[in-house]
Amino acid sequence: MEKFCGLMKERVMLLPEFWESGYYFFEPIKAYEGKPIRKKWKPDRREKFETLRQSIKAIDNFDPETIETVVKAFVEESELGFGNVLPILRIGVSGTMKGPSIYEIIALVGKEETDARLAIAYDAFDAMKATV
Repeated sequence: MEKFCGLMKERVMLLPEFWESGYYFFEPIKAYEGKPIRKKWKPDRREKFETLRQSIKAIDNFDPETIETVVKAFVEESELGFGNVLPILRIGVSGTMKGPSIYEIIALVGKEETDARLAIAYDAFDAMKATV
């Protein structure tokens, strides 16, 4: 809880805002911010994003710095660019483009939960794009 409060205190002013802005630390994603997904998600890139999911799942030292290193290596290898990868990763794990560092979020949410959220998110993103 202390780590959560430390991450959120820069982004919220009142106690109720902690829950509203950071519910995804404690429960599943309720909804995904649609505009960035409609703009950034390309179903033909799903295989690459599955590679990212597996790379994150394979991290032994699950801390923000190691997660960042793995994500940066993926961005370089995949040639997708940070502007295409980070929004997908952030929304997949938190449902929103707002909040603390995605690497901090992933570390705090945990490896298994991050993996599960990304699997669910990729399906939801495909479905969102199919309706556009």
